[in-house]
Amino acid sequence: MNADTWQDSHSREYKQFRSFMGLKFGTRSKRLSLSWRRKCAVILLSGMICQMIYFFRMKHQRYLYKADTYFLPCEMPVLDPYDSIQMKNMKISKPFKCDLLHSPIYVDDENLLQFNRTVVQLFHLNPESITCTCQIIQRKVNTDKKVVYSDTFLCTPPYNIQSDFFKISCVSGEAELINTMLTNIFRPEKAFSTHTEEHYSVILFGIDSMSRNDAIRQIPRVVRYLQEELPSIDMSMYNRIGGHTFDNIIPMLTGLLANVKDIPYLNKVGTRFEILPFIWKNFSRNHYATFYAEDEKRWHTFNFRKEGFKVQPTDHYMRPFWIADYQSRPTKLLFWNKSKNSYNKRKCLSHIPEYLVQMNYLKQFINKYKDVRKFGVSHLNSLSHRNVNNLHLAEEDLIFFF
Repeated sequence: MNADTWQDSHSREYKQFRSFMGLKFGTRSKRLSLSWRRKCAVILLSGMICQMIYFFRMKHQRYLYKADTYFLPCEMPVLDPYDSIQMKNMKISKPFKCDLLHSPIYVDDENLLQFNRTVVQLFHLNPESITCTCQIIQRKVNTDKKVVYSDTFLCTPPYNIQSDFFKISCVSGEAELINTMLTNIFRPEKAFSTHTEEHYSVILFGIDSMSRNDAIRQIPRVVRYLQEELPSIDMSMYNRIGGHTFDNIIPMLTGLLANVKDIPYLNKVGTRFEILPFIWKNFSRNHYATFYAEDEKRWHTFNFRKEGFKVQPTDHYMRPFWIADYQSRPTKLLFWNKSKNSYNKRKCLSHIPEYLVQMNYLKQFINKYKDVRKFGVSHLNSLSHRNVNNLHLAEEDLIFFF
């Protein structure tokens, strides 16, 4: 075979091979050129994105919260509380319309039912003409869903109330002055340890469904008071780990996750929570006075679609009060979502809003055990659970409380 014949044969085979590989003469250079241009564009774009990320991380660290964990650094964005999208959802709620301006009756620090002399004089009342009757409210044994009432008895002030909760009705002649329920801290007969420099009292005060940014928007003066007047610590990276109150409170109070892996019987009918290692048990074993309060009978963290506690979990436990309050409401107020007027009344208990009733109960607990070690959890549900825009209505009371 001569050189020309071999070259023609080789050329034919090469053409067949390239045809088999999907390449054709005349288009190869164009396709390769287009492919390389695409690759170069992708590489260039990727480089620009990496450069932007690097620039953002190096030049804008002030917009990130950072904390080193055991394995990897954790970073969270600093969100603007006054972002325009969020501000569209912020509205000014109307104040709750409670029935009375002031109560003529109150409970002092010594468990004594007393006349509010200022109110009695304001309404030109003669204390000797006022008659009051009471009923003690107690938790029914072995259930978290029912209460029992004592027989009615005379309790005209001054009177020593030996219970945390009671109903009271006072009249002057034929005029009814008050018909409501009141709280009190009746100290049980058990030994509690006194304060020392090595042992702190602990009070957890929570407001449901309120984020850090909600607080900055809704109650800015409270936030400033905590930051400037009290030695507070802003836990800026504290975050929820579940979608519901229960999912977040269980880990906080027990160290367990709210799932069937950590709590195998969680989804079983009749689940009760006595056996969980709640942190108040630790304090109780160390002779602390203990306290748990959460408003809202229906949406209670441990009772919504659950059985709650068979045995009262803490020395002072507010659920019986809210059950009695719910039972005492007229039917039209029980279904408060039917109208705006009943909604406003549903948020009040006589002369004050519900959230303030619970805050006062916590203050009574703190005052009653002034020189004693104490652990308490007060969790406000009704104020903001359905509408965070109600928070600003409590700003003055929160500042006064703190």
